[in-house]
Amino acid sequence: MDALFSILEMVRNFFMGTFSQISSNMSLDIGIKIILGYFFIIWGAFIIWVIKDITNRTTNIFIQVLSIFIILFFTPIFGLPIYLLIRPGTTILEQYYEEEEVEESIDDVEEFYHCPGCNHKVSRDFRFCPKCTLELTISCPSCKKKIHTDWALCPYCGEKDITPEEKTKESIAKKIKKSKDA
Repeated sequence: MDALFSILEMVRNFFMGTFSQISSNMSLDIGIKIILGYFFIIWGAFIIWVIKDITNRTTNIFIQVLSIFIILFFTPIFGLPIYLLIRPGTTILEQYYEEEEVEESIDDVEEFYHCPGCNHKVSRDFRFCPKCTLELTISCPSCKKKIHTDWALCPYCGEKDITPEEKTKESIAKKIKKSKDA
């Protein structure tokens, strides 16, 4: 235990001696220059960081130049908080991937819907439900365009009487029951 204390004492004496030797040889002028040099190095690092950050967040030249001037003229102490308030919240790459996700979800919504008979997810292009064999599309009696059986009217011509007699809810239920029994 005494050996540990003696080693710690030697280390403490070494650092104290080194620090006192440096401080005795250093004048106040040199200390101020070191502090100012450190401040300008940090300021330059902030400028470089802001340039890289703002170019990753926007392509608007005005916002980029404004951000750089804010850091240049207001120093990191005041300029950095101002920059952090005005910079865009997401990078250009994040915006791209968010747009891709939205487009994919829109494609999913447009591509599929649920069968009115069994609620199975089916493609909008299907004519029959692969699960309950319900006919999903018919021809409009007025304009002869392909429309879904669960629509209340034809979106092309406005015909309201588009469900033939065999497409009533009772007949759909009988057809589903018949396909399940088979």
